Amino acid sequence: MGDYNRQYFSIKDVEAGLHIKFIQFLLDNFESKEYRVDMHVYHEDCGAIVVEWVRQLWNFGDELGSFKFVDCDEYVMKEVQFPDGHYDYAHSNLEADEMLERWKKEHSGDNLQ
Repeated sequence: MGDYNRQYFSIKDVEAGLHIKFIQFLLDNFESKEYRVDMHVYHEDCGAIVVEWVRQLWNFGDELGSFKFVDCDEYVMKEVQFPDGHYDYAHSNLEADEMLERWKKEHSGDNLQ
């Protein structure tokens, strides 16, 4: 996955336009023929602004991750592949690791490769 980053701008920072300067900095310094910057900008704390960004290779599209709108009745989940070939879904990397470890303990005597 590409590098994931988050920068918080206080209300005073926003009033000074620092978030705009920062976005321009990202575009000027991280965009290239090889890389693109995928950004998500949103309000937080009644006027503060957060800029999140991921630097990615152009030729991989969204395969390395991107920001997508998730509606209130939708979830983002991690697909977990088990050694026997079946799949399940977890809400986080930690949950995925726990699921895999639990499966391995339960199937420790199995002859799976």
